[in-house]
Amino acid sequence: MILTGTGHRPAKLGGWANFESTRLPLLIDAVTTELSLLSDKFSVDRVLTGMAMGYDYALGMAALQLKIPVVAVIPFNDFDSTWTYSYRRLYKQLLDLSAEYVVVTDEVNLDKKWEVSKALDTRNKYLVDNSDILLALFDGTAKGGTYNCLMYASEKQPKMIIHNMWRKWEKANAG
Repeated sequence: MILTGTGHRPAKLGGWANFESTRLPLLIDAVTTELSLLSDKFSVDRVLTGMAMGYDYALGMAALQLKIPVVAVIPFNDFDSTWTYSYRRLYKQLLDLSAEYVVVTDEVNLDKKWEVSKALDTRNKYLVDNSDILLALFDGTAKGGTYNCLMYASEKQPKMIIHNMWRKWEKANAG
């Protein structure tokens, strides 16, 4: 089965400050644990990641740790062009380790937020339409890309299996 994910960026996972050195390793560990359980139960043989910083990156790295091939689903060319050097390095690392990649929208004017939003939405629909399982890290906020992706996936049920790991993440990071 093919698994994909949707989840939050660093701002909702403890903040951008020191995310790479503090929260990201914990997130990769948590996602690896959940992915391993789902892989054992459903025989996951491929993981699609949306390539955003935060949860998407952690999902891709978790899959690689478990030796599950990764498909990098990129919303548009130069998706990472406005990121810091550190995050661009992580993006390139995951892209280089992926078995393949797909760019879902050719050209996007980064000055037009609606074009960027549309490309991200197109990417999310591609992820859902080409997967059997959705592993989410969603805090319940009824707005934003993670919410929209989950709502789109919920229309695909019962065919689409949806698993949200937010409570486990929250419990693991309490205190």
